[in-house]
Amino acid sequence: MQTLALLIQVLKKNKIRMTTIRKALLTLLLLRAQPMSVYDFQNQLKKQGVLAHKVTLYRDIELLCKLGIMREVSFTDGFRRYELEEDHHHHAVCTACKQVFEINDPQLEKAVFSLERRTKKLHHFASLSHHLEFLGVCTRCVKRS
Repeated sequence: MQTLALLIQVLKKNKIRMTTIRKALLTLLLLRAQPMSVYDFQNQLKKQGVLAHKVTLYRDIELLCKLGIMREVSFTDGFRRYELEEDHHHHAVCTACKQVFEINDPQLEKAVFSLERRTKKLHHFASLSHHLEFLGVCTRCVKRS
């Protein structure tokens, strides 16, 4: 489990200055359970009284990704989102409201790992990574319709 203090240490170790926006970004990442777009970050920061230009956010997010603190997650809906670089997991995306849900399921991971091994054996293909995304409609959107 990441903490703000650990993330700040990564910045210090790399001689990166801690700015108000960077600290606010790190705090949001720790509090959110789902990936966020640059627009999500900008809106959440604004609610906290932190004004951040999109260009500044993109630069800071790119920096945090290079440092291995964040990672970009792209979905079939075309939106790039970002989340903490932590344990591997998959996502479910609501096609109606675009909300993203993290799926942390040990049985699913075991099945995917088995599929990767089988693919390697049958096709002589060593998988470097994979992307598994479930598309559907969340309970809230089902109730609305």
